[in-house]
Amino acid sequence: MRFALCPLVLALALAGCGVEDSSATFTLADGRVYSETDCPSSANPLIGGHDAADGLPVKGQTDRARVEAELEAVRDHLVGANGVVDVNVVPRSGEVWYRLPDGDYAVELVEDFQYEATLGPEGVCPTAPYSANGVPVLYNRADG
Repeated sequence: MRFALCPLVLALALAGCGVEDSSATFTLADGRVYSETDCPSSANPLIGGHDAADGLPVKGQTDRARVEAELEAVRDHLVGANGVVDVNVVPRSGEVWYRLPDGDYAVELVEDFQYEATLGPEGVCPTAPYSANGVPVLYNRADG
């Protein structure tokens, strides 16, 4: 597939827009960038790496209004499962993909949002990435 990159996104990337803050992310050898998490086996990619869209959300799914509108339903679904004690909306600031008219896809860097599921002391980290209604879920342990 051909990779299309919006000029604005390229300008932001060259300007150092802060998406790849090393204190908040980690990068694998394939170029994929992930949020730091207490459950790395369940991390969803922020940056697809090498022009890839695999594992990225579709454009619009992680818009703040949509993520916040579905928070209560997601909270009802996740709290209590595998030791999750709370779910909140947190910034994601990553890539999303969308389909072009010719059938190819494009990847775009956006200021978007995801869910953070907080695991209690008995919480179990998922063994694979998880999304709720197309929105990535970041798993972390409660402080303390």
